[in-house]
Amino acid sequence: MRDSLHAPADAPPESRRRIKTASAWVLRRLGSWCCWMSVALVVYVLSIGPVVKFMLKGPIPEEVVETVYAPIIWLGKTESLQKVMDGFFDWYGEKIWGWSIF
Repeated sequence: MRDSLHAPADAPPESRRRIKTASAWVLRRLGSWCCWMSVALVVYVLSIGPVVKFMLKGPIPEEVVETVYAPIIWLGKTESLQKVMDGFFDWYGEKIWGWSIF
């Protein structure tokens, strides 16, 4: 079975070039998507700092923070990652943002 991204050997050079260009475009789009998803994940994790600081001052209800950051809270409660998450919150929460939730 031939790969659908490759032109047959007897295909004209223009169609082979188009297929190579299309596959390069797909790879660029996929790379761009992966990059932006990584950036979004980092922003999501790091946004917990200012959000908790505002929550402790009163403008943001605790229930909202618990809902939005439920995946991070869940990771912090898992036995295998608890030390890592505690270390992250000790450093990021206390040293950077000046709050402690433990």
